[in-house]
Amino acid sequence: MMAKMAEAGVSDHDGVSQVTLTYSDGGTYTGGQNKDGKRHGIGRYVYPNGDAFHGSFENGKRYGKGTYTYESGGSYSGDWSGDCMHGQGTFTYRSGNCYSGGWRNDVPDGHGIFSDSGRVFDIEYKDGIEVFRRIKDTPPDTSGGGGSWWSALFTGCSGAGVCDGAREEENF
Repeated sequence: MMAKMAEAGVSDHDGVSQVTLTYSDGGTYTGGQNKDGKRHGIGRYVYPNGDAFHGSFENGKRYGKGTYTYESGGSYSGDWSGDCMHGQGTFTYRSGNCYSGGWRNDVPDGHGIFSDSGRVFDIEYKDGIEVFRRIKDTPPDTSGGGGSWWSALFTGCSGAGVCDGAREEENF
């Protein structure tokens, strides 16, 4: 992306300037820029399609903590590394459904919790493929003490959201 217009601010002691940039593709950036002209430090980048990222950059890439908001309504808030969702984070779909847990290279990986329409699932992913899910059931309270239990729904999925013959899709 080539910058169309730049308004540079004052450099701090680390050689990071505060800038406002408008790119030729229509994207805009406000935040830190290092001596090499790359986004660095805390900033906000608005993509030409209306998506936006607000958080930490390192040498031009999303890194550390940040929130990516999709124009269509979904969002991811959490850890970033090398421009990818990586570490712990929460992805909220435009429907309101939510996955909170591990991420690696932009796909869910490891243990997490998925919730939709009041149901809560304990879930495991391996490289973006769901491998196990349990639903949290709350039985009728006959003892007066409350309680809940987890029941296994299935293990093993064929990928692409196809589990036990049911395709699960979410839109961002």
